[in-house]
Amino acid sequence: MNRLARAVATALVVTMMTALLTSCAKHAQVDRSGLGLPVYPHATEVGISPALRAKSAGQTLAIYTTWDSFDAVRGWYAQTLPPETQSAVNQKRHEATFALFDDRSRTVHLEVSGGQVVIYLSAAAPDASGR
Repeated sequence: MNRLARAVATALVVTMMTALLTSCAKHAQVDRSGLGLPVYPHATEVGISPALRAKSAGQTLAIYTTWDSFDAVRGWYAQTLPPETQSAVNQKRHEATFALFDDRSRTVHLEVSGGQVVIYLSAAAPDASGR
């Protein structure tokens, strides 16, 4: 194999590996929430009491926090969620909601509390939808 062919082959392998690793990283973030929603990479899960879970009105809820800026977290979700995701932002109050109107009616809500960004992920519980 000549030098040019070897360089092209190496570039192709590097490109394919980068795409594969990026895909795996996104998939790992989705699996982290268990809701089919991505979890911000620098977020830490907050435990939810059984009483709060019982009052969730047919929704499955996961809560995360991060010390990263609201704009960084909002921007990450805006880029990571599918293009058909609906969103509303209140920049003054540092709140944002992203909604996916699909079979599970999934949402991501962001708000700032105590200097941290709180990330609420929710999805209709499978048994609540009758499916």
